[in-house]
Amino acid sequence: VRAYSGDVKGVLEVAEFEELVEKTCFSLSCDYQQYKVVKKIISEQPVSELSEDFSEEVSLAGKIPESEYDAFSALVFERTNGKVCVARK
Repeated sequence: VRAYSGDVKGVLEVAEFEELVEKTCFSLSCDYQQYKVVKKIISEQPVSELSEDFSEEVSLAGKIPESEYDAFSALVFERTNGKVCVARK
């Protein structure tokens, strides 16, 4: 136990902790014109593990706290004039 106590203490000092929050995976696709709008919304939200795929359309996927999903989905739909819908994965 003594041999490892210093190592454990060192790891705990540099470790990053975050509150355990239930998250929902989401995905959406949009055209390049709507991408800037969607990206701005995402930057204002607690989105994690965001991935982007650029082809004919832009596909985005990530995770958002379950409690924020409905508001996030509604905001994307509203600000894109109903052109982009967020889907649960």
